Amino acid sequence: MTAADLPQTTEASTAPAEYDSPWKEALEVYFEPFLSLLFPAVHALIDWSRPYESLEQEFQQLSKDASIHRQAV
Repeated sequence: MTAADLPQTTEASTAPAEYDSPWKEALEVYFEPFLSLLFPAVHALIDWSRPYESLEQEFQQLSKDASIHRQAV
């Protein structure tokens, strides 16, 4: 069986893939444990008693063409 033999749906063909959003949501929920596991030296430098906020929109504005189309990082 090849890819050509698989049934094609119009939804899968026309809808953009959303692979980025689940990762962003997971990082929002598990940001501190993520840093602790993968970047323990950085985690140790952060004062976790203070709240933090995601600056995703501000990050997207750094790109000169960010307003032209949706970007995934």
